[in-house]
Amino acid sequence: MPAPKVAIVIPTANAAKEPAATAIARAQATTQHLGATVHVIESSGPGFRFSRSVNRGMNEAPDADAWVLLNDDCVMDEGWLEAMLDAARSHPDAGIVGAVLRFPNGRLQHAGGFMLEPWPFFAHYAGEAAPFHALRHMWKARRRQQPYFGHYHRLRARHRIDFVTGACMLITRACRGRIGDYDEDYEFSCEDVDYGLRCLASGQEVALALDARGEHVSRATGKSLQAQIERSVALFFQRWPTRKVREVTRRGGRRGHQHGAGAASCDCRA
Repeated sequence: MPAPKVAIVIPTANAAKEPAATAIARAQATTQHLGATVHVIESSGPGFRFSRSVNRGMNEAPDADAWVLLNDDCVMDEGWLEAMLDAARSHPDAGIVGAVLRFPNGRLQHAGGFMLEPWPFFAHYAGEAAPFHALRHMWKARRRQQPYFGHYHRLRARHRIDFVTGACMLITRACRGRIGDYDEDYEFSCEDVDYGLRCLASGQEVALALDARGEHVSRATGKSLQAQIERSVALFFQRWPTRKVREVTRRGGRRGHQHGAGAASCDCRA
């Protein structure tokens, strides 16, 4: 069986600056043996929109079998792309595969995400020893009827995965063919969660490749993008009210897939 054609899309404001230069070089060094192509997108028109840069990068490789979106501040470990491809191959119903990302200090940053209504959201973060974090978010959004974003900060079997971060996300050709590109109406935020929920709504699954790992610097966006973030969040909740989120995330008791070493919940078919 021929190796899949993979295009890695890295949006950045300046490929020569750090940490982008290191992230790009690392992506090239760790995937060259697989024949993956790296597409660095420094400009996609006036103003920065992650979604627009992602789409431009994917369009540069229209014949790819899979596209990997990678932030310019993610420095990935050896074998990360093989692990993501293995997860996609082992779970044919998965349209999206995510990676496990850590902070520079080694603490787990992202291992998939899920949507919760207010009190389950509080219970989750109280169990993570962060009840004040949950209360602060609930107070700020006390008039909001929409669900909350939850993120896993530890790896456990049987986690329900509704979305993965666009900082490192593999999109299969079948998924893109079914649901299309990133929604460019999002200026800066929520576009990856929107894409994950669209994937679920189309009848596909979201997977997490436990052996695909890397460090995500996760630089602060600062006040300069705060207005864009707020508009994008508002747009997300217009598109995804509680009822609609509940329909796609709870359908048939679905949980998503965790694939890799120590994945006791993995139900591989291949």
